[in-house]
Amino acid sequence: MPLKRQLMDEICVLRSTWTDNPNHGPALLLMNNGTILPIRPSMGSWLLWGFGSENRYILLYCAV
Repeated sequence: MPLKRQLMDEICVLRSTWTDNPNHGPALLLMNNGTILPIRPSMGSWLLWGFGSENRYILLYCAV
């Protein structure tokens, strides 16, 4: 943990979001997809598409 202790002085984590809609469902869509409407892929889909998976036997994602 000494290395982590040295690096924590260099790291800044911001955990704040804001939306006009007070409901959690649309706010989560806005945070993960960039829009309130479920028409775009989420950040997880983009990461799996770009980096792939370590296990080739597990389905990465499916379209419903």
